[in-house]
Amino acid sequence: MSSIPFQSLWLCWLIAATHQTILCAQSSRLGIRLIAESFDSQTIDPTQWSHASWQVDNSWEWKDGMVAGIFERERLGVSGHGKPIQAKLPGLKDLRVIFRFQLVAPHSQIEVLPNGKFAFSVLPHEHIARLRLSSDGLDRQGQWLRDGGYDLGFVEDGYTEDPRHPKLEAGAKPHPRGAYRYRGPSLSGPTQLQLGTWHEAVLEIHDNQWTAWIDGREQLTHRVFWQEIPIHSVAFLSHGSILLDDIVIEKL
Repeated sequence: MSSIPFQSLWLCWLIAATHQTILCAQSSRLGIRLIAESFDSQTIDPTQWSHASWQVDNSWEWKDGMVAGIFERERLGVSGHGKPIQAKLPGLKDLRVIFRFQLVAPHSQIEVLPNGKFAFSVLPHEHIARLRLSSDGLDRQGQWLRDGGYDLGFVEDGYTEDPRHPKLEAGAKPHPRGAYRYRGPSLSGPTQLQLGTWHEAVLEIHDNQWTAWIDGREQLTHRVFWQEIPIHSVAFLSHGSILLDDIVIEKL
């Protein structure tokens, strides 16, 4: 008998029956569902999402019951990232994020960023760490590569107002929006993500341990430094051409 909680078993059955390519796997911790979005409608629930539409400023667009990531730095002539699809949360220490995704074109990338409200910073909220997915697009520390490399990575970064914080590099300068940026240990794993294929991802956060399952297998675990920060939102960012569907977020 599987140890997957009943609600998640139901979701796995639904996805498998519809798409026939998904193998759910996660820990045995019971999840209480907070958000479930299949993108079957263009109507959006403003109590659950931080934007008024699935059409997000050169970053996302609604497409046939899913959302498509369309942000491209090169095409737009900008650096950094586009705007997120972002779910609102009440401030959680432990949670599970389940979603399906497809990397449509070479060099496409998707990031999942759980965000916390930093009591010690002027920033309203910022990321704690990020899950990165990209076909052959990451180095050993989860940083982007143009060609070759790994497919799955955790990258840890946070912010502090203390310029003498022991985790800061010598001579660190403030971020343009305020505070000092801290980069922690990061790593990548050998997961294989195929272009044009639907994959299922599960991200679990329990205490300071972050674990990723891809297509039914546990792939990567990382212990983060900022484990004491409650999570108030989960953001999805893309670069290149990707598809995103069937998001479920649970409290553990």
